[in-house]
Order: sequence, then structure tokens, then C-alpha cells
Amino acid sequence: MKKLNQFCLAGLLLVGTAIAQSAPQLYKQVAKFDVGGDGGWDYITYDASSNRLFIGHSMEIAVVDAETGKKLGSVPANGAHGVAVVPGKNLGFSTNGRAGTVTVFDLKTLQPKQDIKAGENPDAIIYDRYSKKVLVMNGRSKDLMVIDPDTLKVEASIPLGGKLEFAAPDPGHVYVNVEDTGEIATVDSKTWKDATSICAIATLGDVGITLIIYFIGALAVGRLLWPLKDARNAYFISALLGMLSAAFVEFRALAVGRWAYNDKMPIVPYLHLGMWPLLQLTLLVPASIWLAALWFRRSEFK
Repeated sequence: MKKLNQFCLAGLLLVGTAIAQSAPQLYKQVAKFDVGGDGGWDYITYDASSNRLFIGHSMEIAVVDAETGKKLGSVPANGAHGVAVVPGKNLGFSTNGRAGTVTVFDLKTLQPKQDIKAGENPDAIIYDRYSKKVLVMNGRSKDLMVIDPDTLKVEASIPLGGKLEFAAPDPGHVYVNVEDTGEIATVDSKTWKDATSICAIATLGDVGITLIIYFIGALAVGRLLWPLKDARNAYFISALLGMLSAAFVEFRALAVGRWAYNDKMPIVPYLHLGMWPLLQLTLLVPASIWLAALWFRRSEFK
């Protein structure tokens, strides 16, 4: 039996090796470019509009033809890190970690146009095509900086509490790698606020609304443990009040621009409000009342 097991194991290994060798390779090296020069390297940015690579290299941004590997020029830098390209504006933005600035340069001539003061040790930089803003991750000052490529002005700085590296956007959000805390910070790109803190505040708000509804019921009935008296009506009333509260919060938040819905949010007809926020409090409040009633029944305070 031992020899049979060894034979089966050897057969499985051979089959696995054959499958691995026959599997198509998704990636392969097609070229090697020798850019040259001394010093360290950082981010590479590909500009599809010109088929060029922008490479952070010590005291310059090296610009290389992505087809041939030929160096086409450079942009002066002081502690080069990354580049964001905005082809529609014919502008490039590069971070200078030592100088604490962002250099704006002409994409065609590679000539610097101006420097924008950044936070401490600006590192990664991207162009968010959804919000149409340039985003700078400041490593030492631990904040994300938003630059308007139209005005070349800083619109916002969002503290994220850690050393920031690269980021990736989607419609409505930016996800930032916080290297030293091992976290991904989420920033709302409509309000330019830390979405993590927004979620925490929203959660506390839901708790507050639930408590207010509970005590309104207690005052109306004249009994603190009112869910025990008429549970069915308690659940119905709390669900109705939860839905009305959610509708009020959503109407107000949308009116003042506190938040907005993305394309995936189902909308309630006629009300023009998101379905999930309405359902959340409609279900959360009676569920909380039910849990409270369950606890009361099991407690000594009946």
C-alpha cells in the first residue's frame, strides 16, 4: 500500500507539472531598455496619447519612447517620484519629494511651466479621470492633495493618518495605499473627505435616530419598556418612523450636496431617493426594537 501511495503521488506530480508547462503564459518579457544615469528609480507612467514612458529617476523625469526604448528627453526634478499626465490639457505633473513641490510641465516640449507647493515628501501622483483632478500622495505629511488642472490651484488636502503611496480611483472614490498602517483609505471624490470617517459618522447617526424613535415611542405610550406592551404595533410604528427619518435625511443631504448616488443605486420612483438608504432604516429600527424587547424579556426589569 505504501508503494502504491508513492506511485500515485509521483503520478500526480508528473500530471501537475505537465499541466503547468502546457498552460499559456499570460505575460512575457518583450524588451529591455537601458535608460542609463545614476541614482534611484521610482514610478513609471505610460502616456498612451504619445506612446511614451515617464520614469522617476533621481533628479529628473526620464522620458522614453515605449516602442524603441530611446530616451527622448527629461524634465528637471528634485527627488523625482511620479508623473501624472493630462493629455487634454497638454500638461504633465511630477512630484519632487525633496523640494516638496509638484512641477507642471508641457507634455510636448517637456518644459516646466510652474511649481505648486505640496505637502511634505510628495510621492505618488495620479490623474483621476472621473473627477478630472490631479491627486498627490504626500508621504511625510500623511495627506492627499487635490489639484485642479484647469486653474493649477490646490483644491483640498485630506489627512489620512499614514505614509501614503499609490492610489486608484473609481467613479466617486479614490482608494489610497497607506503603507505604514497596512490599510487602504477611501476618499469621497465628490466631497473630498475621508469616506471612512463619513461612514463612522453615518453609523452614529443611525444609532441616534434609532434611540430617538425608541424614546418617542416611550413618551407616547408612557412606558419605557413600551415594545413589551404591543410588540406588533411597536414594530410597525418604528419601521414607519425609520423610513420617514431616512427620507428626511436623504432629501436634506442631496439638497445641500452632502452626497450623491452613483449609477448603480436603485431609485425609488416619484421620491427620487436611493432605495437602499430608505430600506436600511426601515428595517434597522424595528430590528433594534425587537432586540431591545428580547433583552427586556430576558432581563429582570420586566
